[in-house]
Amino acid sequence: MYLVSIIIISAIFGWLVLPYAIRKFQEAILKRKCRMSRTIVLTYDDGPGDELTKKILALLKVYDVRATFFMLGKKITTAPELPHMLVQAGHEIGAHSFQHLNAWKRSPLAVFRDIKRGFVSIGTFEQPSLFRPPHGKVTLATMLQVWFNQCRHAWWTIDSTDTWPTPMPIEGVLERIRSGGGGVILMHDHRRPQNPEREVYVLELTKSILDLARKEGFKVCKMSEIVLSKT
Repeated sequence: MYLVSIIIISAIFGWLVLPYAIRKFQEAILKRKCRMSRTIVLTYDDGPGDELTKKILALLKVYDVRATFFMLGKKITTAPELPHMLVQAGHEIGAHSFQHLNAWKRSPLAVFRDIKRGFVSIGTFEQPSLFRPPHGKVTLATMLQVWFNQCRHAWWTIDSTDTWPTPMPIEGVLERIRSGGGGVILMHDHRRPQNPEREVYVLELTKSILDLARKEGFKVCKMSEIVLSKT
């Protein structure tokens, strides 16, 4: 019984605990890099969202900055013109799987296939160098799969909370950016017909962050620039 317990604990540690520890270590590095270079990275998950994504693109063009979009393969099939628009505008596309399966709740095979399909979908437009796990959940298998695809995990340091039951006030997000000396901001650009106010929130937050960057001297860049930096 003792040996069985040791085996089970070791398996759980290798499958879940070790990847989680690696995630936290990588997040700490991201925070340090952003703070030392006073950098803000705007990232948008779960899109493209047709009208919202186009509005975000227009706003980013006004401020002449670039962002990173972690797109779902199934969304790309319904709006294939948007990835082209993003790439042509100089923005970055990262992989986010095909259907957004939670690696902690679904079978390893289903998650493997979901990630693989996501890579294939994104690869039609741009070979991704970054992968953001759905729900932020990773296992040893998904981590190895991403590494074998020559990608890096793209975490965030500040959650905008735009998908939470009650989002944080915009000033609260801005204060976190100030106190952190920058950061990687998690937002979402998918359609939310039942909650149109969330789309307004994302647009207003994006504009507020860009105004903050101009006023207080933060640099705004794509995710790969901060991940690959030697700072």
